[in-house]
Amino acid sequence: MENVSKPLSSDTPKSISENRRLSPTAIVISVVILLVIFTGVYLLVRQVSPTGNLSAVPTPTPTPTASPRKVPHGKIDFAISQSDKTVPQLGKGSIDPIDVAQGGTQTVIVAVKNAQPVTGVTAILKTDHQISSPVALSLISGTATDGQWQGSWTVNDTYTYLYHLKLDAASTNGTGSFELTLR
Repeated sequence: MENVSKPLSSDTPKSISENRRLSPTAIVISVVILLVIFTGVYLLVRQVSPTGNLSAVPTPTPTPTASPRKVPHGKIDFAISQSDKTVPQLGKGSIDPIDVAQGGTQTVIVAVKNAQPVTGVTAILKTDHQISSPVALSLISGTATDGQWQGSWTVNDTYTYLYHLKLDAASTNGTGSFELTLR
């Protein structure tokens, strides 16, 4: 018997490996997709900044500084409402002048009520570049359980952007605090 090899015809079934062969274009596309995925995962894990420097936290986008609002002229009155009724309650008061010149004297008066005698009231002024030492206010009228407290200080800094007044009233049953944003 003679071994005669027959050419494969188009209707002859191909082997399994021949059916699964990828075209060169499909291989290139697959490699590119894998590279994109690996690069994305690498950058996410390493958090590399656009300049190539490693950074633990992305750099925030800078925001422009807001223009300062004008401060009213002269004396202003304020009223404070506090939810915690177990500590001294700071109430109505005034700041004179609110627009104090640098080097000028500013005075605050505030009403304080409490079931127990108030042992002290202090004020701290926060300005652009300074936080003052606590200034002790004095009882000027009423009693230690229902009275008006007053204190004065010299303002030695600008308050173009930051101008806060923190008031604290202490007694044996705790401290009532409130921070007024003046600008």
